[in-house]
Amino acid sequence: MHTIVDGLKIPMLTGDILLTPNGSWHGHLSETDQEGYWVDFLDAPLVQHLGPMFFEVHPDTLENSNRVDARSPMRFAYADYRPRLLESSEIAPGVRSLELGPPQLVTFDRVVLHLAAGTQWHCPRSTANRIFTVVEGKGVTRVAGREFHWHAGDMFALPSWYDYSLESGSDALLLRVSDEPLLRMLDWYRIDGAARFS
Repeated sequence: MHTIVDGLKIPMLTGDILLTPNGSWHGHLSETDQEGYWVDFLDAPLVQHLGPMFFEVHPDTLENSNRVDARSPMRFAYADYRPRLLESSEIAPGVRSLELGPPQLVTFDRVVLHLAAGTQWHCPRSTANRIFTVVEGKGVTRVAGREFHWHAGDMFALPSWYDYSLESGSDALLLRVSDEPLLRMLDWYRIDGAARFS
């Protein structure tokens, strides 16, 4: 599978994370007989609410390209980021975190998390909204007195101002996307119990 961004085919392999910048022609295609799926994270609800939403169809519907750019800065290859994540320092017992970039967007971040098997990680409530995709592993999320079990391929969302915990039943790798960068830029980001100005 590939994503075409401004005339370049960027490979989409299992676990890869791709970024499509604003104002770029882009499309998706598969040239194999194997099934696959990708998950899109969009800031469309916010953009639509604020007004500057535009969508244009490429003159060829899907932009044709024979040029492949496996090293595109828009591609965060699983084979590259996973070792870096595992070599990073723990941010909590059994938890490692790596923010992907540059490039970056001001409206949402892309953070990969690794939870060692058996890890229990409690996260205080904040003003950020978070969406998770499970790249590998399994576990459970506890929020507002409920449990949500997850495994590879699942997604779950945690709206602002809910504390939650993640417990991994095996080594787990998750992609977490949040609007924290935008909230920080607007000085609206807050973590419960933390100093207001930090």
